[in-house]
Amino acid sequence: MSRKAFTIDRILYEILIESPNGAFTLHGLRKEFSFRSNEKVMPPNRELFWTIFMKVYALRSARLVKRVERPDGGGIFVLEKHFHEYPFEIVDRLFVNRWSNL
Repeated sequence: MSRKAFTIDRILYEILIESPNGAFTLHGLRKEFSFRSNEKVMPPNRELFWTIFMKVYALRSARLVKRVERPDGGGIFVLEKHFHEYPFEIVDRLFVNRWSNL
């Protein structure tokens, strides 16, 4: 069975595959994405957060990540084992290009 490629931003993909134990938070993703991106035109933090949020929840719907409750409250996302085998279409500057086209 063929799987449709999942479109993802290059920087976000790199952050996900480099995350320790495959675990991450949405806030941590936004901070790291902002740090790694050297773009002058970036979505404001709130819009960037929601863009990342929607992409992570799309990954969750595709069962590529799962959400786990932390004992101290809140949640953390963890990459599923088959995440690394999934066919991704990695696009450089995906979030920035979408933001600048609005």
